[in-house]
Amino acid sequence: MKGFSSDAVNYDLMARQFLDKGFLGYMSSRPNAYITPGYPLFLALIYKLYGYAQGSPLQAVRVVQACLGTLTVVLLYLAGREVKNTRVGLVAALLAAIYPTFVWAPTIPLTEVVYTFFFMLYFYLQLRYLRHPSPLGGVLTGLIFGLAILVRPAAAPLIETFSGNTARGPFSILKMKPEVRRQKGV
Repeated sequence: MKGFSSDAVNYDLMARQFLDKGFLGYMSSRPNAYITPGYPLFLALIYKLYGYAQGSPLQAVRVVQACLGTLTVVLLYLAGREVKNTRVGLVAALLAAIYPTFVWAPTIPLTEVVYTFFFMLYFYLQLRYLRHPSPLGGVLTGLIFGLAILVRPAAAPLIETFSGNTARGPFSILKMKPEVRRQKGV
């Protein structure tokens, strides 16, 4: 993985280490928990499926991440449509699809693409769950949120936001009737 950041190189080493030795160690030849395991395990799955002993599976990683990036654009559309309408969804999806960083990110083996996919999937499922609650919807939303945190713990503070009464969380506005939203100016 010549020419990549130390994180990309270390994720590659961790994936190989997991497949060869059965443990994860960030910047170490011994097991440790310096980073969350989601992304190295994602790489290990791709390496296992596409092979890694004879060379770099980087191209396979890029293809899978490009697919996840494309699905993220679809999720942005669906979330925008769920929040407001089809036009908002289309604008959100179009802006993401042409945003240079979003287009470039799948070429680098880092957490951003996989995390963004899982977080947007969680966000969309959360929006759906708030409008159509069901036990299965709640479990699925929680599992996807957990996967997002295992890839990158940036969303972990939202756990506190949604603990207890979800109606107090940042998505509570979606549960309000349109006339109440207009009264409150939102």
